[in-house]
Amino acid sequence: MSMSEGESDTSTSLEEQAVEALAAPEFDFGDVREVGEEGVWLLSSSKQGFSVDALRDDNPDTFWQSDGPQPHLITVQFHRRMLFSHVSIFASFSNDESYTPNKISVRVGSSINDLKELRVVDFEQVEDWRDVSLYVSDQPYAGFVIQVAILTNHQNGRDSHLRGVRVFSPRPRLTSPLSSEAPSGFVTRDFLQYEFLR
Repeated sequence: MSMSEGESDTSTSLEEQAVEALAAPEFDFGDVREVGEEGVWLLSSSKQGFSVDALRDDNPDTFWQSDGPQPHLITVQFHRRMLFSHVSIFASFSNDESYTPNKISVRVGSSINDLKELRVVDFEQVEDWRDVSLYVSDQPYAGFVIQVAILTNHQNGRDSHLRGVRVFSPRPRLTSPLSSEAPSGFVTRDFLQYEFLR
């Protein structure tokens, strides 16, 4: 898979190997579910009245506003190990101008102390949801913690606005263990063709 414009992989030291699947609007994530409500959301800062609720209310007219030095961090901690397919981030340059992020890092780890940077994404005057893939070596990346870090804003702005963040995980297939269609546990597209008996 090729690298989409405006993105770079800065995690060449990952043990798993270099990241192959980068965020792209046409990337097919398959059957996924939004799992953000299962996590605990932490913000590095927020202006009063513009906090986590504004990120999670599915209303593009509301927004989180940071209130401190960069980088601005959105951290979601889960009580169990999760598979992450992608995060979706809503920004609006036409409304927020210098408050709009233009470089975002996405990190995943087992704890807040061992986060690995999987993506650095340039936001070029985004006006809608932007998907950021968390596939590594054709598989969704696993961890207990995911973090979105706003590194810089357009026009050298200090504080940031984001109008929504969603976290997605592949949806497990639930079938009877006696069924010929019981899932095999395969995840990659290459192996899924061998999942069922013909």
